[in-house]
Amino acid sequence: MTGQELRPRLESLLVQATRRFAITRLWPMWTVFTGCSFVVGYWFSSAFESLTFTWALPKFEPPQVLWLSTLAYAFGFGIAFGIAHGLVFYYLSGPGQAVKWGALSGVGAMIGIGLQTAYVLGISPEPGLAVHLLPGLSLGFAQWLRLRKMAAGSWTWILVNFISWPISAALAELLRAFDGLVVAGLVFGALTGLTLSLLLTQPVPPRTPEPAGPSA
Repeated sequence: MTGQELRPRLESLLVQATRRFAITRLWPMWTVFTGCSFVVGYWFSSAFESLTFTWALPKFEPPQVLWLSTLAYAFGFGIAFGIAHGLVFYYLSGPGQAVKWGALSGVGAMIGIGLQTAYVLGISPEPGLAVHLLPGLSLGFAQWLRLRKMAAGSWTWILVNFISWPISAALAELLRAFDGLVVAGLVFGALTGLTLSLLLTQPVPPRTPEPAGPSA
């Protein structure tokens, strides 16, 4: 077998090994850490909301207290998602990717949860399942800003997050209480984790330099 024939075979084996690693390591890790972020995020959010409400009540009018508490609630979820996803990428590729993914995950979750809660408070207390599209869309878009530089076809990441969040929310509503929160987090993590594992086996192809024009 010549060198030219051997190279595609080695590249194919490398892709297969990378795919196996991603599915056997990244997928379960992402699933578990995302599930934990739902539970820890709920605890953080409840604590921050309670502390903010207690601090703001003597100083502000009730509407302002309500909105400050909403921001604190969203901030708690943002911290949990940022830490969880940052830890996954710290394990995979070191502190550089961890900081970027953690920051984008945190901001995306905070904005999405904040918009969702604000909609419920300001527009409709019974908005239906459609409002659960907001967190997935916000989180997916924020993470896509980094993923688009790492994987081909990364636009599917936004779509999967957009769909997976309301599925998880429906399960949480169905099961209620703590069990619903755990199941929702694990399902959301499993769906997005599998997608991420497959996407990372398809790196962005290197740019081909444009041919130089005719010299003057």
